Amino acid sequence: MKIINLLGIMAFLSLGVEASDYSVPIENCVKAAEAVKNNDAALLKPLVRDLNPEEEQAMTPYLAKIHTYYTKGSYQGIRNFRTKDVQVIENAKASIYQDTRENAEKYNYDEEIWVNYSFDTSRVDKKDAVKSGQCKFAQIGGRWVMMNVLN
Repeated sequence: MKIINLLGIMAFLSLGVEASDYSVPIENCVKAAEAVKNNDAALLKPLVRDLNPEEEQAMTPYLAKIHTYYTKGSYQGIRNFRTKDVQVIENAKASIYQDTRENAEKYNYDEEIWVNYSFDTSRVDKKDAVKSGQCKFAQIGGRWVMMNVLN
């Protein structure tokens, strides 16, 4: 019985260490949801990779489009946003997921972190719903950067 308890404690501690390794992407996923909810490009900008001037100029209308989709389009708001678990996509350059593979090759990274999330909302037909997806991050230039916005 004591061995089972010890194994359980060891498993719990190892999960805690793993979860803390990804605390920045988890926090940034929450920030991204706030940026989308409030249509706040200034909040989103530090979460994404360095943008060239054309990309930076396109960010505000892109965020506005996503904001409309989640607040006035198919979905009627982001409420009770919560993160769930984290998936690690190792060897991202050889991933079966095309976007992951292409981004890993283009921006030269090996690991992509997917923070699974969900939030309460209403659909256009006014029925309550739960929307879920992933915030995807990679470490580029020594910092975690978002590879998508509420996918």
